[in-house]
Amino acid sequence: MYDSRHNELEKLMNLMNKLNKELQLIKKDISSKESKSKELVSYMEQEIKENTKSIKELENPFLLFIMGLGNYGKSTLINALLQEKVIETSDIPNTWKLDLFIKSDNEKVEITYNDEREIVKSLSRGKKILKEEEDKFKTSKKEISKKILNYKNKLSKDKLKEFKIEQEKLYLYKSDIDQIKYYLNNKKILNDFTIVDTPGLNQTLLKNTIKRMNTYYQKADGVIWLIDAQNIVSKETNKLIEEINKIDNLHEKKIIGVVNKIDIIKNDKDLERLKEKVNEIYNNKFNDIVYISARDALDGIINKDKYLINKSNINSLYKSIDKNFKQICEKKQIDSKYKNLSIMKENLLYKIYSYKRDLYKDISDYNEIEIELNKSCDDIYLYALNHMNKFKRKKVYNKNDFQLLRKSIEDLEQQCNKSIEKNYNILIKKAYSSNIIKNTINTKVYFSKSKYLVINYNNFTNIKRNNKLSHLIDQFTKENSTKVVNDEVALSNYIHKNITYLEDEIMTTLKYKLDCIKDNVNEVKYDTFKNKYLDYFLIKDHIKYLDNIENILINLR
Repeated sequence: MYDSRHNELEKLMNLMNKLNKELQLIKKDISSKESKSKELVSYMEQEIKENTKSIKELENPFLLFIMGLGNYGKSTLINALLQEKVIETSDIPNTWKLDLFIKSDNEKVEITYNDEREIVKSLSRGKKILKEEEDKFKTSKKEISKKILNYKNKLSKDKLKEFKIEQEKLYLYKSDIDQIKYYLNNKKILNDFTIVDTPGLNQTLLKNTIKRMNTYYQKADGVIWLIDAQNIVSKETNKLIEEINKIDNLHEKKIIGVVNKIDIIKNDKDLERLKEKVNEIYNNKFNDIVYISARDALDGIINKDKYLINKSNINSLYKSIDKNFKQICEKKQIDSKYKNLSIMKENLLYKIYSYKRDLYKDISDYNEIEIELNKSCDDIYLYALNHMNKFKRKKVYNKNDFQLLRKSIEDLEQQCNKSIEKNYNILIKKAYSSNIIKNTINTKVYFSKSKYLVINYNNFTNIKRNNKLSHLIDQFTKENSTKVVNDEVALSNYIHKNITYLEDEIMTTLKYKLDCIKDNVNEVKYDTFKNKYLDYFLIKDHIKYLDNIENILINLR
């Protein structure tokens, strides 16, 4: 069982506010307009917005239609339902407009014309405009009656009837007012219902009325069918019932038959006979039949006469409306809202789960790139460092030794470039998450052109050359040298000192290049993730907000 519509509205709006609060926390962290995160948020936002709008319909009154012929006391009944005298009883059958009575703190009348013009007036001014329309109708009717009276003794009954129809068609005033909305500060029946007074469907004054009424009847939550106690076998009433039953889906509506004017019934026996006849004629036409005197009810309400109110039996109609319309419509409406919520829940959870699967995979790839990048760079660096340490431990004295050193540095350069390029291409492709790779950097390192691989042996001319040193000195002799070293130890120290400088230069160059590669891959990886989702450093909170939404949805009944 549900709570009241008001309580269910409050509960459901609290739920939607919680969802929206978490959603806004996610939304504020998303900068990319075309990211998966933005797509998810937009989808959830639309779902929540549509369901919030649907839930807010619980604030709206139901539509209660009043139907019946114009002289059956509809105006008096509406006043009795409103429990105040709002509209005057009229000589004009309500065949020319729709009257809607709507709850509002600001009382006014909104008049819509056939050409779709709208004017808004105060309640008193609106009533005055309607009175002027009624006076025009009365005047035209009197003129037609005079003409008919002149021909009363000159024409047969059938001819006279044809003449009357022709005169009414030509001269009876037809108002161009299409609809009246009364906005009333009424906290009684208008809390739950907007009352719609409909024109009779068997009239010819507005031929487009039936088409328009189709739309209204589809929206009706309840229909009160008014029957005159003095004319229960009226052909017009029966014809109206048959006509209204032709409207699609009307059989699904709840209809209360209201027999009005029981105050004219002389005694209880006559009233019982009336009820028997009504049940015989209208069996299975209505969900309930209530017998009232709208006039006694209104007089009792205005004069605060409890006896008249009870005598009118209007309270039975209030109860029937509550039972057959309000309670059933509330349950149906709340059922509908929870059904919509259930659909929203399934849709959102499906989207969130799909999104999270992709997100967690990309987070894993993001971290995997970090691990692979650091490992590959460390491996290359350690390889170069071990390679150089071998030469620090090796004596270099002759030409062949130095050539081997050169060749070894060239091999190191080639191997490092090959490894760097291979690992960079793999990792930058992963970082872009695409086969389309842009803005790559130069991965080349250059070791073999180092100045420390060149030795000027002219600086060592005073050294007594032995066979080992002579070839080495001849190989690296340069002109215009002035410095002279005096022993072989000095030359050996000089060579190994250059090798140490060479090692520092190579390792510094390599580290710089590897750092550039790390920066480039990390930047691409970060930007790719941000464009696809959001800032990676906000992902922890992002997942927390998603989990909160997920938990709210899971706990939905």
